[in-house]
Amino acid sequence: MSFITQEKSNIKYIAVVVVVAILAGAGIILNRQYLEKQMESLSLPSFFGQVDYAKSCADNPDELSRNVCYASLAQSRDDLSVCDKARDLNGKYYCYCEFAQAKKDISICEEEAVQSLGQEEKDRCYSGVALAAEDISICDKISGRREKDDCYLNMAKVKQDSSVCDTVESQIGRDDCYTGIAVSNQDPSVCDKIEEEAAKENCLQLVK
Repeated sequence: MSFITQEKSNIKYIAVVVVVAILAGAGIILNRQYLEKQMESLSLPSFFGQVDYAKSCADNPDELSRNVCYASLAQSRDDLSVCDKARDLNGKYYCYCEFAQAKKDISICEEEAVQSLGQEEKDRCYSGVALAAEDISICDKISGRREKDDCYLNMAKVKQDSSVCDTVESQIGRDDCYTGIAVSNQDPSVCDKIEEEAAKENCLQLVK
């Protein structure tokens, strides 16, 4: 009898353990579902928006890091006005130019923060956007001859197109452009476009 009683007690104990385990498991599942629901209802942008990242940028003691911080923040928020928080004109200029390149929008190069630093800086802004957009027509807007040639040279490298070199006004720059494309593509025929004989010979030597 005692054996039968003991066996029944063991069965009851096991049954209780199984029931408890099932309930615990159900509780975990329900609790997890509740937490997931709460996470779904949480507005992450709103939550992160409570952090004053602009202040974090302003508190950075290093000028370069501070300017990079503002530029990154402006792009992540898609908000050009963040650039105006930079302490000086150079910081604002950097931020505006980075934003212009990210958006591939030359109109930003015509903002006061860029124009106030002069035509040369505006030309650099145009050049940066031209490369970002891979749009040679933007190079045409550049006023400075040297900056314009540099823009064409860089565009030729990006596009790997020797015909872009034709637009470079400086002969030295144009020959260098042809050489770069010839070497990159291992194409000696591009060297034939070079006017200066020594430069042409050097190009052919590099391609061989």
